Amino acid sequence: TALDQALVAEADKPRTQYLMGELSRRTGDFAQAVDLFSQLEADVDIEEDEGALFAHLARRQMALAVVKSDINAVIAEDELDFEREEPDEGPGDSEE
Repeated sequence: TALDQALVAEADKPRTQYLMGELSRRTGDFAQAVDLFSQLEADVDIEEDEGALFAHLARRQMALAVVKSDINAVIAEDELDFEREEPDEGPGDSEE
């Protein structure tokens, strides 16, 4: 695949692998979808926002692929909000 041949930039690999898995699932190639989603989940750094998001999405779509479902599953917008918020400044923490 393009991922194996290093034709995809490293930063784009999680998104590309997710889309390949979803395309496989939607076209009925459930075994390939499960493989791609499993590999994606293993490859991403879940300590990073984007890695956590793609791991979450991969688990969700892999559950559909395992039961051989090719439905157009709607993803709620709040599921896509993985940005970590900065802690609020406490009293006396502001710069002067």
